[in-house]
Formats: sequence, structure tokens, C-alpha cells
Amino acid sequence: KGEFVSPPFTSFCPHGCMYDEMSSDTVTLAELRRGSRTVAYGTAGDPLGAPVLFFYPLGGNRRMLSFLHQHALDASVRLICVNRPGKCPTSDAEDSESEHLIATACDDAVAVLDSLAVSQASLLFMCAGAPFALAFASWVPSRCADTIMGIASWILPGDSDESKLIYRLGAAMPSWMISPIVGKTLASMSGSLGSLPVSWILSGVKSSLTIAEQCLFDRQFADPADFVSKMQWIHQEHGGECKEISVLLSDSKHIGIGLSSIRSKVVLFHGQQDTTVPFPGAEWLQTQLPSATLHSVETGSHE
Repeated sequence: KGEFVSPPFTSFCPHGCMYDEMSSDTVTLAELRRGSRTVAYGTAGDPLGAPVLFFYPLGGNRRMLSFLHQHALDASVRLICVNRPGKCPTSDAEDSESEHLIATACDDAVAVLDSLAVSQASLLFMCAGAPFALAFASWVPSRCADTIMGIASWILPGDSDESKLIYRLGAAMPSWMISPIVGKTLASMSGSLGSLPVSWILSGVKSSLTIAEQCLFDRQFADPADFVSKMQWIHQEHGGECKEISVLLSDSKHIGIGLSSIRSKVVLFHGQQDTTVPFPGAEWLQTQLPSATLHSVETGSHE
């Protein structure tokens, strides 16, 4: 269990980055202490709704709940998201090995649920949040409600040949070599959002979407400047990507995820046009989970 700490207006990450810590009108930001470590988390949606623990994709953080807030209100859901180790202002894990990193992330999530007096929560994960969510379901099933939902699930390259060859090649390289390269690239992309023109950011986001998704995007975000402003606010929190890469290029056995032991109902959604994690990878994951169903999104990309 952790001790609640009221966050200041501005904060500095361990690397000297300053960011606005004030909660938005849709996301409440908070922190707690676990021994010498700080654990940052956010909540959104209906405060009295059914609790759902959200595991964000690579490069994301708790502030992503701002995009999900209205959906959560409509569904009477209380969203909870914990910044993983190294994602400022959450402290680094004490050990950078992939299995220890994912264990620390799970323990942090349990501490947050305890602090919020939540005995069980459903799980929602996107892409690279998959191994962290599935580890949580595997290791602490007593804290999981009946349903887990996954979108564009990341498939660990050490688990399945259905993952892309480039990821399997990356998994064969030493982590000390590949992790800093990918992690620093992602960090620089996040850090540059504040200085890029609105049109450039929108073009970059929409270029990876299918035509159908672009139309949906335009309807949902009628004010492009508001979307970009929210993206810039989200990406004020960064860090931890270098270490997460070692998890994403690992395998379930190495980091101790027992897919076959997960008894909760798992509902997977995956785009047929996903070029980051091809659809056969999702089909493989479905076969490894005892109670999983897979829904194909014909016009869906990875985004």
C-alpha cells in the first residue's frame, strides 16, 4: 500500500524535465509513495462507476484518459491509469531487468487500487499495454474482475512467429543496444510536439489511419487545434520507453506471464489492416487464452 501525496502545480522529472501537473477538466492526476518511490496515476469517467484499469500503449501515459473520459461517463465506468516505472513522475524500478520492470508495474497498480479502495477492476489495454495487463491478470487474478478488453494487442516476438520479422530480429539483438535507440527516438518525438505546427501533427497522426478511420477522426475531433493542444498536454509526461522496449522484445516465459492461467473473459479487437501487429498475431493470442474471443475490424489499422 502507498501513502497519498497531493501533487504540486508543476513538477520536475528525475531527468530535469518540467511539466504541468495540474489536472485537466476530465482527468484527475494524483501520486502516492511506495517506500522511496513515487507512483503517479490518473482517474477519469464516472467516480461511482465500475472500475477499469487502463494499460496505455508505448509512449502513452495516464493523461491519455482525457480522450476516453466521455466514453467512460456514457458507460458508467471509472477509468484508472498508472504511469509505469520511469514514466515521469513515476520513479524508475529499482532493477531495470524486464521481468523486474513488469513486476514493479503490477505492484504499483495494486498499490493504486488499494489507495482508491478498489478491490477488483476490469482491464483495458492498447497495443504495448498488453504484456503489462496480461501479467497483472496472470499474477494477481484476485484483483481482476470478469472482463479484460484488448485493442491492437502487442504480440511478444519471442512468443509467436506471427509477429513481424523485424521485431523478431530486434529480440535477437542485445537489449543494451536496441533499447536506447528505440527509446530515445520515441522520447525525442514526444518532446518535439510542442514546437511543431498544428498541420504537421495532424498530418502525421492521420497518415497512419485508414480512409474510414480518417473520416471518424474528423467527426470526433472537429477542432484540430483542441486535439493538438490535448496531445501536447499528454506528451509532457514522458520517459521509461528505453526500458519498456526490453519487455516488448521479450517472451512470456522469460517475464513470467502464464497466458493459459488467465481465467477472466478476454475480448480482443484487432484491425485487418494493422501493419504494426498483423492480424494473425491476434489470432495466435486468442488461441493461448482459455476464454478469449477475437473481433476483426475490417477497416481498422493499428492506430
